[in-house]
Amino acid sequence: VNFDGETSQKVLDALLRTPTNRNKKKDLKGLSLSEQLETEGFDVLSNGTVNKYLGAYRQFLSWLIKNNYKLEKNYFESMNLEDKKRGKRDQFKREEIAEILKSLEPLKHSKNPKDQRNYWGTLLAVYTGSRLNEFCSLMPKDLLQDENTGIWYVCIEDEIEAQKKVKTEASHRYVPIHSKLIDHGFIKFVEERKALAEQDASIRLFPALSYKPNTGWGRKFGDWFNNILLVKLGLKVKLRKTLHSLRHSFITNLSIAGVDSSYIKSLAGHEDGTVTSSVYTHFGPDHIKILKDTIEKLKY
Repeated sequence: VNFDGETSQKVLDALLRTPTNRNKKKDLKGLSLSEQLETEGFDVLSNGTVNKYLGAYRQFLSWLIKNNYKLEKNYFESMNLEDKKRGKRDQFKREEIAEILKSLEPLKHSKNPKDQRNYWGTLLAVYTGSRLNEFCSLMPKDLLQDENTGIWYVCIEDEIEAQKKVKTEASHRYVPIHSKLIDHGFIKFVEERKALAEQDASIRLFPALSYKPNTGWGRKFGDWFNNILLVKLGLKVKLRKTLHSLRHSFITNLSIAGVDSSYIKSLAGHEDGTVTSSVYTHFGPDHIKILKDTIEKLKY
């Protein structure tokens, strides 16, 4: 039996990302387990349920050992989660985000499409707090510069022809580009992609991505971030942290900076009874300046 500690960690990681009632939900039916694990927007198994599965694996390995199968030990023996309702995924600490950003530096000037996707995709996730498929589905034309203020911003919206779909009505929004992204050369990258798009309208903001009807544009990037980058940095052992944790970090750090919750929800695309639809549809110079000042309070 080929079973070691790394395998047990993979099992636990899969359990932590498994959607509840995964074979009953319309959007998950017909997907393989690996595809279901990478699909966002669904509640995942509670810690209590995960512990039940871990108990079953523990009993199985115990049986294997008793029946003389060659196993070094029962790798599930001490594996147990705090038995409380599993909430949102953990956020990354600031030093962990700094470590992630530092690890990306070798990719900064690469012309390899996958490197460009991984570098700019991660930075956009860090500094906009957008959802996986929101930023992976962007077109070059979705990055705009306000004529009155000169502020660059990303327009996140539905567009059937471009196979883009946001989660809720509040998800339609405009997010100013953080100065850190600009310092890294993001606008130059955007302008290069815009130039390519003038020759080919199908060009997307991030290269090396492919669309799947059930999982959208983000699967390849999500796989790389969760299963390669986090593993390489030793952050995968913190099993409740995934790409989506960057979104939680974005929201939490703005809150720590004293930003009003209405503006945080406006930037993150969350419903808020105090922010009406006019905030999203009437986008003027005064509003973009306020949101720009707001997002600049984000510090890592």
